[in-house]
Amino acid sequence: MASVAEERETTDVGSLPVDVETISANVELAWAMKLDSSTREVIDLRTKELIGYLNLLRSEELDEFENRDTQRLLKIVDRHLSMDGRPTRLSPAYEAFNFMKDTAVFVKSMLATYQRVHGIP
Repeated sequence: MASVAEERETTDVGSLPVDVETISANVELAWAMKLDSSTREVIDLRTKELIGYLNLLRSEELDEFENRDTQRLLKIVDRHLSMDGRPTRLSPAYEAFNFMKDTAVFVKSMLATYQRVHGIP
């Protein structure tokens, strides 16, 4: 199985719709996961899904680019997604688990920004 660091998102995310309910539900699933009852394979799959959501949300036109907080969030997300910071196949499961949890936090933050910009409750 490829690790989180070895996989790149290849889907043209700009053509996908943003399903706020599905993304929120999947973030909640990630937050509900426990390290002691999750396999590395499940952690890596959930992380890949969350990274896909981040890429989708980053591809959206956010009219708040002038907003300093949004700019800061985008920079933090970019740094988080850089290949240097991702766990590898050799990383301990807890590092992959923590990366997944952090990714879920960023997805939720980006989703909140998307909802605010587009007036979605």
